[in-house]
Amino acid sequence: MGNPSETIQWKKHVPLLGVLLLLFSAGPYVNRLPWFDESLTMDWLLFPFYQIPFRYTIPNNHIFYTVCLSLWNSLLNVLNLHNFYFMRILSLLFGACAVWLIARRLNRAGGIFAALPVLLLFAASGPMILFSTALRGYMPSMLFVFAAFLSAESWMKQKKRKDLLFYFVFCYLSVLTIPTNILSLGAGLLFLLPIGFRSRNEFFRLFRLGILALAAMLCAYLPIWQKFLNVARIKEGWYSYPDFLWNYYGTFLFVFFPLLVFCMIGIFRLPLKKYLKWRMICFAGILVLPMLLGFLFQTAPFPRVFFPLTGLFVLILSYTMSGYLRRRKGVLQKLPLLVSVIWMLAMPHLTPLASVKMFQAHYKDDLLLPYPISVSFRPHKVMQLIESGYVQGRMPHLYVDFDADPPSISFLLLRSNVPFEVLLRDHPRKGPVQNLPPGTWIVCRDEENFNKVRKRFQLQENYRMLEETSGLYQKIYVPE
Repeated sequence: MGNPSETIQWKKHVPLLGVLLLLFSAGPYVNRLPWFDESLTMDWLLFPFYQIPFRYTIPNNHIFYTVCLSLWNSLLNVLNLHNFYFMRILSLLFGACAVWLIARRLNRAGGIFAALPVLLLFAASGPMILFSTALRGYMPSMLFVFAAFLSAESWMKQKKRKDLLFYFVFCYLSVLTIPTNILSLGAGLLFLLPIGFRSRNEFFRLFRLGILALAAMLCAYLPIWQKFLNVARIKEGWYSYPDFLWNYYGTFLFVFFPLLVFCMIGIFRLPLKKYLKWRMICFAGILVLPMLLGFLFQTAPFPRVFFPLTGLFVLILSYTMSGYLRRRKGVLQKLPLLVSVIWMLAMPHLTPLASVKMFQAHYKDDLLLPYPISVSFRPHKVMQLIESGYVQGRMPHLYVDFDADPPSISFLLLRSNVPFEVLLRDHPRKGPVQNLPPGTWIVCRDEENFNKVRKRFQLQENYRMLEETSGLYQKIYVPE
């Protein structure tokens, strides 16, 4: 890639390379069973797609994505593709579009040698694998947030009214997918703030974009305003504020670890012009935004709430990488690409260890390697043991603790020879289980959760854990 014309040719292929890398990395994870939130998403498919927006009762709805999933499911039925795993392809398509858009913008930010190292680590990262195969709205959220940012940037530079229309549409789709995406849209405007400081007219244009984003939020939720307020009062969240910060920023640091030194050098090599000073300040503001906005939540937010910001994060890395590459040639120019390739190849082997070392357990990891994509989450293996116990007459009833992901067991139970009536679980509509019949098998996440269940139901029987489940996320405890 020493020839300039050859470099330009390679640069055109960077977006396609990013898409192929995502498909290669995430493809194997399409063939996995649903976890808790995904099972809740599928519950909404029982309703016609046009009713989904008006049955908003829990934060898990992800309205626009669920509508798309309902239509996608109908298409699969028409094509006679009834395998559950085909449903995940929709999220993978959203992910491919997001990577394509982001890669094109990375190319413009700093050229191929700044874009490619960042893109390789981004497309092959744990969060991208997770959300591009999840039946959730986080991947389309990142796509719509970044598309809104590109429309806003085009409006600020070219002043074409069609860009305002595109911006409003992408804002609307973004917040209709997840309301908290309004925060990520705000980060996109912060990225453009240096342009707004150039003149009063430019600032007014930026202000109009902010008004449009808020208008999109109102248009999305005014028809169901009371339901929206009721959902907003539900105090769901992560373990603690420090846990949220460490999981969010720790994941970012791990994924892009080998490039951070180059980026730090690049910050100091960029020319100290007034516009670039403001840009660096705004970059810093975007990076600390999740830390500051976390205080707005009633409880510590789930780290994945700010996943849609990732597109802007990688763009910032590409800009700072371009600073490192100024007037560099030869080995120094290609060094970031080399280390990113090495780290990309090492990540699949290092990520499981890093997740446990950094966050103690996969269930305390929301981004890097959460339990739904860890090797410990094997509900089908747990279900085989349950089915065997029922056939042999050793399991009259089954109780699945809330923290042991009951929906994943319910999903498999419906497809097994075990009557669904044997399942006991705390249900938001049916209420909590009052008592456990003698001989009930219990599925818990760990010994601590089992002891809580024992104390709650005042169990007198002696229980032991099935050895086959000792290394699994869902452990079976049976009476002796």
